[in-house]
Parts: sequence; C-alpha cells; structure tokens
Amino acid sequence: MPSCVLIMRLAVICTLALAPAAAQAGQIWFGGMDPVTTADRERVGQDPPGTYAANDFMNLFRPNAPWTRAASTIQVFQVSTQFLHRSTDEQLSTVINDLRRRHIALAVTAEIMQASQCSHGIPGFSGIDVWRTVVDRVGRLGAKIDYVEFDGPVAFAHYNIMQKDTACKYTIEELVRNIAPQIQVIKTAFPDAKFGDGEPVNGLTIGKMDDNCSSPRNSLGRPVRVCHSWMQISSGMKKRFGRNWRNGEGGFMRRGSHMKLTSTAVPAVTRPTFSGPNTQLNDMGWSQMTRR
Repeated sequence: MPSCVLIMRLAVICTLALAPAAAQAGQIWFGGMDPVTTADRERVGQDPPGTYAANDFMNLFRPNAPWTRAASTIQVFQVSTQFLHRSTDEQLSTVINDLRRRHIALAVTAEIMQASQCSHGIPGFSGIDVWRTVVDRVGRLGAKIDYVEFDGPVAFAHYNIMQKDTACKYTIEELVRNIAPQIQVIKTAFPDAKFGDGEPVNGLTIGKMDDNCSSPRNSLGRPVRVCHSWMQISSGMKKRFGRNWRNGEGGFMRRGSHMKLTSTAVPAVTRPTFSGPNTQLNDMGWSQMTRR
C-alpha cells in the first residue's frame, strides 16, 4: 500500500479516535505534502535533498486508490496555494476531478498576504497576481474553492513569531488592508467561498489569538468562519501543553493557554491540527506519536 494512503487512513482513524464528541459531529479535513510544496522545500534547503523522493501524493487521486473507506469520512481536502498556482494542468485536473467524484470540498491554505520588502523569508505571502492565476486555473478546470484558510497572517506578520528584525510587524488594521485585495479576487470568482484563519501555536501567540477568531477586528475584517490552530507534536510541546488535550480537559484547550477552541463566538468550524516533525516519516511512528 502506498505510504501516503496509509498515512491518510491512520490520520482519519486517529482523528476520530481522539477528537471530542462535538468535533466528531463536525467536519474532517485532510491534506498532504503535494509535489510542488515538497520540491520547494528541498530547493530552498528547508528539507534535505531526497526527503520526498517517494512522494505519492498524486496516487491518492487515482480511481483505484485503496482508501475508499477513509475518504468517505472526509468532508474537505486542503491543498497549498503553491499547488493551485504552479502544479501542471494535468495534476490539478486530476485532484479536482477525483474530489468531485468523492463529494469532497476543496480548501486552500492561503498565502493571502501581498508580498513586500519586509516579507522575504516569511510564510503566508504571495501576491494578487498569484491569486488571479489561481482562481482562473481552478475555474477554467471546472471547479471552485470552497474554503480559504489564511496561512498564519497574525502570527507571522503581526506577532513576528519568526523573530526576524526585518519582518513586517503589521498592525491588525494594516493586515486587513494588505489582505483585502486578494480576498476580493477570490470572492469575485467564487462568491460562496468561506474564509477563515489558521495560526500556529507558539510561545508568542499563546493566549493572544481569541480576538482573531471571534472579533470583527481581525485579519479578515469580520468574524471568521473557520478557526484553525496547529502545533508541532514534540516532547517539548507535549510537556508545555499537557497530555489531556485529546479530551478537552487540558493542553491548549485549557483556559488562558491558547485559543478558546470550543468558544461559541466562532460561528462555524474550530479545529486543532497536529503535525509531526519531518524526522517522523514512518507511518506507524507518526500514528503512535499522535496518540501519546
């Protein structure tokens, strides 16, 4: 069985097994390391050459891909801005057609901020021309973007969690002005698209992200429809957040530690995402790590 398929199956099983009952009644999202993103990571030295030599992301979208049961539990598949922008037409068409066949919605991790001199080396930035190309490609291939989740604009461009002296350090108002033109491009092409925000858990963001999820004074300019936090699974993070996150009793769901993920102020989806370190590329190792 291809490793990506096995990871997919294990991810869904672990999500169902570990999530609170309320979350199980909601949506399950899934995504993977696509060939455009992995090539970029190796090209800039973010990962060693050959790390993703066996990448089988595209195998997920073959008609006979052996994950029918797992796929039937997924409501949303999330891809990168880079994949929508720079994949081949054949690759993008293959993904679009298979998601349509499986009745799975399309989401994008949106590098929504307009690049500038202060954005070099900072995640979450692209440009309005990129988004014009993205919506044109998706629409031309007969699809639509259902969900747009921002890639950490508050963490990266407001709180400067990478602690770079040259980072933008925008105010929230400046973020809104920066992001607004790209949002308009997407909304014009796909009026029903739902927008939301994804932010990393970090020592500089703990306890500071509630307003971005529940207040109109946020990076979207109105209450978000999707509020997503993600954290790296590591021994240090587990020690910091505790081991009871899985049942909502502690960890980052604890009052005062991070976003109130169960807050009723967020009208739609609230969801944590856990990603293992790049050293944990073994299927069973990844699965066992999520359960610890």
